[in-house]
Amino acid sequence: MTITMFMEIEAGATLEVIRHVVQNIANTVTVEKNSLEGHFSDSNCFFYFELVEPPSVVSAEGWVVDWLVGVMGAFHCPLHKLEQSWREIRHVMEELSLKSSVRFVLSFQYDSVYAFNEGEGVVYKKSMVV
Repeated sequence: MTITMFMEIEAGATLEVIRHVVQNIANTVTVEKNSLEGHFSDSNCFFYFELVEPPSVVSAEGWVVDWLVGVMGAFHCPLHKLEQSWREIRHVMEELSLKSSVRFVLSFQYDSVYAFNEGEGVVYKKSMVV
């Protein structure tokens, strides 16, 4: 069993930047024209990022922002490896914030926001593990 976390990233983000962010902690990364996917090394969490054309409004419930989503990401986290998955997802968010100025929001199935970056660095609202 897995849980799915969604990461909505501001238009202007590139798959190349995301590839650089994930490649150091991934077993595999496969890059296509409009998407990339792979598995994290520690948790075996499957991740998938896809360009959104045309850019769309943020889907995370209750999250109203003045930017559009240009890349949609999903993390399918094994329940028995949530701690490792959460550490790897945090790494992605922190590294993306260092390498790019794009804003993003991370939510559990678009329902509950766990973290975001509105230009001031990553802000954590919740943790995937207790």
